[in-house]
Parts: sequence; structure tokens; C-alpha cells
Amino acid sequence: MKKVLLLVISMQILLVACNIDNSSINAKRDGAIDTIQVVNWIAENAIPIEKVDSIPTTNELKALYPVLKTKRIVALGDGTHGTSEFFKLKHRIIKQLVDDLDYSAIAMELPVDIGVHINNYIKTGKGNLDQLMGQTWWWHQSEEIKEFFIWMHDYNNDLPDIKKISFYGFDCQVNGDNTYQIFQYFKKVDTSYNEIVQPILDFMVEFYIDNYEGFTPYRIEETDKAIKKLNELLEINKDKYIANSSREEFLITKARINTFRGNVEMQKVGGGVFPLINIRDETNAKNIEIISEIEGVNSKVILWAHNGHITTDKYMLQEFFNLSATEGFYETNWVSKESITGYLLKEKFENLYFNIGFEFFNGSFTAIDYGKGFKSFTIDDPEENTLPFLFNQADIKTNQYLLLLNQQGMNKSAIRYFNSIQTFHEIGAAYISRYSKRIPCASYDAIIFFKQTSGSKLLE
Repeated sequence: MKKVLLLVISMQILLVACNIDNSSINAKRDGAIDTIQVVNWIAENAIPIEKVDSIPTTNELKALYPVLKTKRIVALGDGTHGTSEFFKLKHRIIKQLVDDLDYSAIAMELPVDIGVHINNYIKTGKGNLDQLMGQTWWWHQSEEIKEFFIWMHDYNNDLPDIKKISFYGFDCQVNGDNTYQIFQYFKKVDTSYNEIVQPILDFMVEFYIDNYEGFTPYRIEETDKAIKKLNELLEINKDKYIANSSREEFLITKARINTFRGNVEMQKVGGGVFPLINIRDETNAKNIEIISEIEGVNSKVILWAHNGHITTDKYMLQEFFNLSATEGFYETNWVSKESITGYLLKEKFENLYFNIGFEFFNGSFTAIDYGKGFKSFTIDDPEENTLPFLFNQADIKTNQYLLLLNQQGMNKSAIRYFNSIQTFHEIGAAYISRYSKRIPCASYDAIIFFKQTSGSKLLE
């Protein structure tokens, strides 16, 4: 019996290995994928993009309009958190979606609390933009993002409130002033505040999110009860609270409490990377659902986030940045699709969700170098067995192009290639690892590829 079990386990491991290293093993088993045919299909179907500037001189992106005009959520990715061309082209795409297709809101991978303040700035002009940007994360503090915020403010300047675009943060990683604002809201809308809500605040007044691991079991239990009670109050008193404030304030508070809950849950699991990803992305997906609810049933929302958040399928992270495209991949490093924001949104909005991954061949980007602060990194050409290497082989004259992963028009080699596991760039806020593995067609509806990139320009 033991021999049988060992044989089954060995076969499972072998099958997993075949799936991961499809570029070599699958080629031997099924016949090599004709990469020349794949490159030819890319060259025939790519949409060249001449410039990334926010004021376009060409209208090549209008080829996307028939696809995007009916969507509710369009997600724009990041292959890194510090690439100038990514930010500039996203600005251009967003401007065209707002101008031509009536998209009304932008939700960025940025803390919920500061998103509320930036939204107030772009709609009313109140507040100091430099000070607000100083409260964001480092990758938002760039010339490219500042230009984008100024554009939103200027766009809204002379419009009636109903036609103004909105801005939101959806990330729960930082609690900020959410807890304070939650209790300020209840004080405003609930006449029984002193009897019902004040005791909750009294208990939590010494609560510091960073020392959650030091809480006693009693304090953990009571904090969970407090969050549950606040949500119950919102549900029971919805009509009364909205009458005493507004529908938007009510739903923002709902997102604040969800953010607080997610932040607490992340503290419970400590430093585990994958449990943190699960909780963070589930909480963020819920916040985006609430944002869509705020905007209305026919609204169209644009997401601005990292590739890893907007994808709709599982992916495998590499361990370290200085490994080759075939090293540092382990079964324990799979991020399950059920714990990814994009997958959860696809489950909720179905074919009304559309995502675009951003990929690049080589160049520079800004990222954290642990222990040394922020710096500009430059990386070499990717290896031949990677997706960016293959994308760079296509004869496209422009530095960047868009490719819709529409399988109906693909040749057989392209279908096999884009439906098997490939190696992508995956670089976050810190330059920890360089690559990830994922199935292109299962992960993205389209990919925008850049041949060369430059680092974002951080503000002084």
C-alpha cells in the first residue's frame, strides 16, 4: 500500500513539474509550440501605441472602445510600482475612458482614508495636494501621479457635482484615520450614540493596530465583537443613517469598517505573506464592490493597481530577484485565485470586468532597496523562455503596443502558448523577486507591452 501511495505522490509531483516548465517538457510531450507562429500572430494583431502622453496625437486606443463601452470595471495593472511609462499611459487611457465612454470613477491601490481626502480635493479644491500626497505610499509620490491628480482636479473644476469624476482608495493595508472617522460618523447619525456606540469607543480608545499581536485573548474577542456590532448598526439603521447624512457617507463608512476589519485580520496572522495576501485582497475586493455601489448601478469604474491584484487566475511568485527565470519557484508559492481581488471581482461582475496587464522587456524602474531606501534599478534582457522575451520578438515599430487575448482569432500555436503557464515580470514596491508564472489567457483580457521603460520620477 505504501508503495502505491508513493507512486501516486511521485506522479502528482511529476505532473505539477510538467505544468510549471511547459516551455521545455510540454514541448517534448506534445510537440514544440511554434513560437514563430505565436510571434507572427502577435505582430498581426497587436495595436501599436505611438505615445504614452496624456494628450494623444493618435487615436489607436479607440480600437478598445467597442470592448470597453459595456464594462462596469476596467482594471489597469502594473508590472512594477515605479515605471514612468506605465503611469503615463494609464493616465492617457483613463482620460479617454472618461471623455469618450462616460467612466465616472477611479479607484487606486492606495489607503481608503487618504482616498477620501484626495477625492475632496479633486472635487472641491480644498486641501493641499502636496500634503495629501505626503500621506500616500512612496510610489504615489511621483511627478507622474501628481500630474494625474492635477488633471482630475482641473477636469472637475467647472462641472456640476453630478458630472464630476470621483476618486477612491481601496486598500486596507493602512488604517489611517478610519477608526476616528467611523466614530465621528456614528456620533453624527445616531441619537443613541452615548449609550450604544460610546462604550465601544471607550474600549478601543487605547487600541493601536501595530500592537495587535500583543492583545490578550479577551481584547481580541472584544475587538471582533465591536466590529461586528458596528456593522449590525449600519445594517439595522440604514435608512435612518442615510437620512441623517447621505447615501455616499453611509457607504464610505461601510468601506471604512470593512477596511478596519481587514486590517485587524491581517494583524492576527502576523507576518505570513500568503495569509496576508488572502485577507488583503478579499477586503479590497469588498471595498471596490462598495465603491461601485456608491457610483450607482450603471456606473463605470477604473481600477489602478498592481498586476498581481487585478489578475483573475492563480500565479506563482519567485523567491528572489537575482535568480534566473527557471529558479526559485516552489509549489508553496502559488497564490490561489480565490484570494485575488481580480478573481473575486470577476466572480461578482462576470463579463462586466475587464483587466489589462502591463509587461515590459527591459529598462529601469523605481523600487525599495531594503535597508538603503528608494533607488532606480535597471535590469537585463529577460531569458528566452519568458513571455516578455517572446513579446519583444514581434515586429512592432512603436515602443509599446496592446494585445487583446482573443482566442477566436488565434492560430493553434498561439492558443497553446497563451493557455499554458508562462513567465512574467512581477516586481512590487520592493525589488524582492523578478518573475512570476501564470497562464496569460486565464489571467488577463489584454496585455500592454513596453519594449523599454524608465523609472518614475519621485517628488522631492
